[in-house]
Amino acid sequence: MEQNIETPLKMEEIARGTGVSSRHLNRLFKQHFDQTSSEYYRDLRLSRAQRLLRTTSLSVLEVANACGFAAQSSFARQFSQTFGHVPSANRRQHGLSCQPRSEDE
Repeated sequence: MEQNIETPLKMEEIARGTGVSSRHLNRLFKQHFDQTSSEYYRDLRLSRAQRLLRTTSLSVLEVANACGFAAQSSFARQFSQTFGHVPSANRRQHGLSCQPRSEDE
């Protein structure tokens, strides 16, 4: 999962790669992490997004794309539900702002 943040794999692919069924994979995640494998993967991607927002000058859209979210609106909604604030507020809390990049960068 960590190696496929930008282009997330389907749970069926992950299960197949580990040699278990999707159902069994979900049971294992529920047992060990108290959430489904999909929820765990989403939270992993959102945690990476939070780190990128805190430590880079990437735009919110660039962070969303780098973390496998196809739409900025979906990313912002899920980020807000998980962390209690919008992505741009996360950046402001840590004293960062997104500076537009020049064409040469």
